[in-house]
Amino acid sequence: MQTLDSNYLIGLLSEAYPGVICYVGPDYKFKFASQQYSHWFGADPASMIGMRNTEQIYHPDIAPDGEVKGFLAIVYDVTDQNSPSDQNRVFG
Repeated sequence: MQTLDSNYLIGLLSEAYPGVICYVGPDYKFKFASQQYSHWFGADPASMIGMRNTEQIYHPDIAPDGEVKGFLAIVYDVTDQNSPSDQNRVFG
């Protein structure tokens, strides 16, 4: 069986996912940003690499020794999936 290249697989998955995916290092700088950033925010993902971001909550990437190696964020807009009454209940 042939093994898939990890970078290829990550690229394929991130482009197929309709939401935003990013990876941020322990310095809070982007290490990866999916193409969806250009659709959602008008930002070129390649230009985001190295930029600092502290405005989002991420899932930590913790090594076996306890060191935080980075953070993962996977975001999906569910606004269109909720009825106006659901949105009022959530947002008051």
